[in-house]
Amino acid sequence: MKKNIPIRFIALVLVVALPFILQAQWLPQKNYPKNYFGWPVNAIKAIVANFGELRPNHYHMGLDCRTEQVQNKQVLAAADGYIAKVKIEPWGFGRAIYINHPNGLTTLYAHLNNFKPELEQYVRQQQYRLQKMAGVIRYSGKYVPGKKGEFIAYSGTTGGSQGPHVLLK
Repeated sequence: MKKNIPIRFIALVLVVALPFILQAQWLPQKNYPKNYFGWPVNAIKAIVANFGELRPNHYHMGLDCRTEQVQNKQVLAAADGYIAKVKIEPWGFGRAIYINHPNGLTTLYAHLNNFKPELEQYVRQQQYRLQKMAGVIRYSGKYVPGKKGEFIAYSGTTGGSQGPHVLLK
């Protein structure tokens, strides 16, 4: 007498085996930029907190770059691009710069003390014009940091920071 394999058993085997059959190396590889971004701090290359780290009420969504436990280290543009906006708030990111890059990606540098002098001056003018200290200031590309590695700000501990570092997203 011949035994029939139940359909449930076949379905279970497929559900369990399918993820192993469709492993990442069999799927087409994405073309992510390699060596496109440089280290954003003029300090020893070290990370204080990593991406996806579990926090009490959220996941950490960036890299905390070490600044050797001091403030006012030079922060550098990670890649060519232009400053799209500056955000200033007493919580969260504190003082932050957003740089748009030609490849369509944007980098965020947060917990900064001061911006480069000409940018700091422009931000102050806009704060007086708007009559408020906190907010978002957008740019039309006038203030271009230029090339990868160019100075854009000084590291700090503004916003919701627990100590000196630069948050890179």
